[in-house]
Amino acid sequence: DTSYKIELLAKIKERFYVLNSTEFNTEVGEIFGIGSIQDWLKIQPNGNYVVYSDLDFTGVGNEYKFGGSNMAFNGTIDFGGYTVTRNQSPANFIYQTSSGAVLKNIVLDVKINSSSAVSNFYPFVYSNRGTISNAMFNLVECTPNSNNYVTLCSYSNGGIIENFIVPLYCSRVVGGLALYGGGTYRNGYIIGEDVQAIFNMSNSQYRCTGALIYDLERNGLLQNVYSLVNVTCS
Repeated sequence: DTSYKIELLAKIKERFYVLNSTEFNTEVGEIFGIGSIQDWLKIQPNGNYVVYSDLDFTGVGNEYKFGGSNMAFNGTIDFGGYTVTRNQSPANFIYQTSSGAVLKNIVLDVKINSSSAVSNFYPFVYSNRGTISNAMFNLVECTPNSNNYVTLCSYSNGGIIENFIVPLYCSRVVGGLALYGGGTYRNGYIIGEDVQAIFNMSNSQYRCTGALIYDLERNGLLQNVYSLVNVTCS
């Protein structure tokens, strides 16, 4: 069990300045680096990873989605504050996490830029049972279509999402961080533009819309979550 500290230094004249740093230890096993989307293809269910570069998954195929209904991620990924960029393909890039999983220190930029309406898009984890911590979920682009069943994180959350901020720079029918679940949401802010769920639909349709979550189940918990946006449906 050995602790490590990595510092990013800049030398100006004869002085070194610390621009950033991260600390980790080996009690959780060997730690691997992720510096490209090709590295992302190598992650394993119980691995421990540190991201050391921005990752752009715009327009990639389903081969970049990790796991499935019979394979959950149970390791740790420290994104180190780097930005992960997504558009509507694939629908998510981690299918599910188990209770031991930790995903932290991520900036997720989401672009919904399809010419047609987008449905069933959950850009981070489809089903979260682990812990997502220290996260910023940015909706940076969104077409004015009748998008539905769209969130900025998960389809369902039965775990913990904490220490988060959701800036809605442009919003059209977005269900916040998740649609369903009885998980925990704590220490977060939702800011930016109002959610506009305004479009025609048939009698058999309904909108899955909310600033944070569409349907919080009875065992769900909200703690210190603040929203400055309105949700308009018509």
